[in-house]
Amino acid sequence: PADSPSDAVPRLRGAAWREKAYALYYVGQFTDAEAALFTAERHLSSCIVNEYDLARLGVTRALVLRPFARLQEAAEAAEISAKTFIRFADVNKIVAARVTTAHLLFSRESFAEAVGLLEEVEREYFEKVGLETQVLVLNNLAYGYRKQGQTDLALVYYDMITAIYDERGMATESARASWNCAAIAASVGNLSVALDRFESLGREFDRLGMTSESALVSLDRAEV
Repeated sequence: PADSPSDAVPRLRGAAWREKAYALYYVGQFTDAEAALFTAERHLSSCIVNEYDLARLGVTRALVLRPFARLQEAAEAAEISAKTFIRFADVNKIVAARVTTAHLLFSRESFAEAVGLLEEVEREYFEKVGLETQVLVLNNLAYGYRKQGQTDLALVYYDMITAIYDERGMATESARASWNCAAIAASVGNLSVALDRFESLGREFDRLGMTSESALVSLDRAEV
């Protein structure tokens, strides 16, 4: 710390603990993830200028609180973060915070409200964010439409996602998006289309060496 500007080390420590919290959340270690959040906040709180960093931490906190069913706390954290990102005019982070709020609404089975929020995000920010964030929005809209029974719209969005992944050469993600399309076809009774898609996916997963996915698609085929 003596060799760096006053805030540099605690800011780096806070960022590292935030990343660790997300990694622990990602692998399902939710209690440890929450503990890492507290450590991150302690380091960041010692910084003179910390509003933006704490907002980033708030989005991670919202994700971590969701598995504990502490949805109100999570929603408040996401909303505070979104307001901060609006002040900083960081559109990618604004969208990330809004999508996190949509996830919380999904958890409450408030699908119409979640889709309404995501549609607002799409209208206002879609052309202003990077491709990765665009795909995040499209994925969540597709999921929301699917949960509302709007399967035609869900298929349109999943097909858009697949096209983006294909264009970028992201074969594994493209296959997973196509899998959602096949599952929707099966769920609405379009069995011949579903079977064709599942058979094609099985070959693609085999080509990619995705053994687990190939086995699961085989079960889908068997059910059809």
